[in-house]
Amino acid sequence: MPAMSAAVLLVLSLVLRLSQAGLLASVILCWLVGFWFAMPIWHRVRHTDLTPR
Repeated sequence: MPAMSAAVLLVLSLVLRLSQAGLLASVILCWLVGFWFAMPIWHRVRHTDLTPR
């Protein structure tokens, strides 16, 4: 995730201002970290059998 964000920062810094590139790279990093935690939790909640036996 840090490598992907750094690559995005590198490419965007060539196209945009550094502040804009940093903002977009940090948004992408937050999005990746969110999915890193959200997807397993969503999968666990969806596939957990909560019916009493």
